[in-house]
Amino acid sequence: MTDRMPASPRSRLPLFLGGLALGAALATAVSFALRTGDGDVKAPPEERQAAQLPVAVACPPSAVVPAADAKDGQARFDGATDASKSIVSGKEAAASGRDRDAEAAFLAACRVPVQPGNPKATLLRADAMYNLARHYASLAEEGASGSQDMLKRAGSMLDYALAVYQSQLGQSDEKVQFALRAIATIREHPKQAEQRPRADAVSRPTEAVVGELPRPAVPKSQTRTAAIEKRPAAATGGGAPSPEPKQAVTITAPTAKPSFDCAKARSTPERLICSDEELANQDRELGRIYARAKREAPDPAAFQRLSDREWRRREAECRTRDCLLDWYAERRRQLLGQ
Repeated sequence: MTDRMPASPRSRLPLFLGGLALGAALATAVSFALRTGDGDVKAPPEERQAAQLPVAVACPPSAVVPAADAKDGQARFDGATDASKSIVSGKEAAASGRDRDAEAAFLAACRVPVQPGNPKATLLRADAMYNLARHYASLAEEGASGSQDMLKRAGSMLDYALAVYQSQLGQSDEKVQFALRAIATIREHPKQAEQRPRADAVSRPTEAVVGELPRPAVPKSQTRTAAIEKRPAAATGGGAPSPEPKQAVTITAPTAKPSFDCAKARSTPERLICSDEELANQDRELGRIYARAKREAPDPAAFQRLSDREWRRREAECRTRDCLLDWYAERRRQLLGQ
């Protein structure tokens, strides 16, 4: 019996080549595992997000809102570099009735240069377009001249803002819902909008509601203890058994009442206010400030127009307690300033 001779380098060559082939196969498998369903290699989240951004829409080329008075249209926002600050300035101008200044501020925010593929900057531009579109829509609802042009501008900007919000924030984000509601509103025929019943207008400030601020009756559904709905027992003699008692869903009534009748509350903000003691107190206090500011307003019609504008903003955008608290603080500051 002879000893086995060690394998020569030439005899080990097939093993070496087989190892290379196996390594290449593993690398190919890993590459395919990293690919998405459409065959593209997965990119980092920020790169995927940037790739999904919609094609940019141009900002309006010029201002179209007329000055509300001699003080309006005097502010200068040319050369603005901070879109977020310009948006805040636009909101403050709109709340104070300086419609032309509000448009100029939102336009400045929209025109801040955006680097391609920068999701954060693109989101700010979408915010600027959304606020400018909402400003146009509010003016159109108030019957401002040039309403048709404003609504046309608002439509394209809201479509762009919606696409950005959906791509960056997801379908369930509140900004997506705001944009959807705004789009639905501006696409209604003006006459239909005028004839639409204001089922959610119970909390709109009026002298009839906040003049003496009476305490409204507590709705029957707002009891302090849970009620059980009893059903009649089934008849004897083989009748079907009676259903199980049904638990009625109730809301604990707050100690303080808001300035409006909670029995007529319909909108989400109104229901939140009626179910929260602090919000109800804030609403009642704001009602007192509102009544005083309206009595001292030099132009009652203009005062009511701006008040309705801010009320519509609350109804359209506030879906949380924190949003309502911020709105009451801001509105209180506005009225005290007047």
